[in-house]
Amino acid sequence: MNITLKAAPGEAPIRLGSFPDLYAPGSYAGKETSYGAQFMIPKGTKAWTDFEAAVKRFFKDSFGDAAQTAFSKQQSGTAKVFRDGDSVDGLTSDGNPRTGWAGHYRVKASTRYAPKIVGLDLQPITEESGAIYAGCNVSAQITLYARRDSKEIGIRLLAVQKVADNEPFAGGAGGVDLSAFGPAQEAPAADKAEW
Repeated sequence: MNITLKAAPGEAPIRLGSFPDLYAPGSYAGKETSYGAQFMIPKGTKAWTDFEAAVKRFFKDSFGDAAQTAFSKQQSGTAKVFRDGDSVDGLTSDGNPRTGWAGHYRVKASTRYAPKIVGLDLQPITEESGAIYAGCNVSAQITLYARRDSKEIGIRLLAVQKVADNEPFAGGAGGVDLSAFGPAQEAPAADKAEW
């Protein structure tokens, strides 16, 4: 089931979560994992209620009478479909609130293949542009798929569209203009510090 995560006009934006792996696969314990991103969906918005309804419908279509049990089991495990930013899931290991999680649900999507990353004009956005960063406002296309053996669902990332700039989260510099440094120049020999 394909879903577009998109904020309704006049509602709080969906934001790209910290440490996205959109341009290269992430890594864990020295091994390449997958491309992926977290999407911070504000609670009480149409984007959230639409997503939640689609997830429940997909569970029902995939697992029939076992849907509610499968959903509850997955949400109580480590491979949650979504995490509540106002619960223990929204805290770091030292008990501090995670940046950008309060008042949001976190949805994580991943893929083995590079997702499409575009701007409002639907033109590709390159990593070198620095336009995509943790905290910017986005829309996303994802697809839900069933893991029938474990009665769980997964979320595959298809595309991300940057909608607007916003305050960067930790792990993202956002809109940095490196040209402000000007060309690098070596200091004259007389001005070099010596030990």
